Amino acid sequence: MSQFDYQSKKKSEAKKPRFNDTKFVNYELTEQERALCKSWCIQIDDLDKALLGATDGGYKLSMSWDERNQCYACFMYPVAESNTNWGMTNTGRGSTPLKAVRQVLYKHFVVFDQVWGAYAERTQASEYDD
Repeated sequence: MSQFDYQSKKKSEAKKPRFNDTKFVNYELTEQERALCKSWCIQIDDLDKALLGATDGGYKLSMSWDERNQCYACFMYPVAESNTNWGMTNTGRGSTPLKAVRQVLYKHFVVFDQVWGAYAERTQASEYDD
């Protein structure tokens, strides 16, 4: 076997959507929603329950610095193809990591009532090969 031969380790694993197949939920909160979000899950126990609800509900969250927007970004996406929100990524942004996490969870549970489809847009990133 040469270094260029590749065999999948798990043939039964569900196909993950490619980046350009992902629909991002880039919903901007209204002024009223921003005020409500700031007062939502202020206690650490409440935020912990929201995080448990998201992860137990079949979602992963990841966090990074968003250079373009100069803020922290939290990305939430389902792990199972059977999930209603499969192929979509919910986003939250904030001046701190905690605020970004709280915003993505607020959108998921309060604004979208756990269904993102009406708010999703296909990405416009160009594909490239190295």
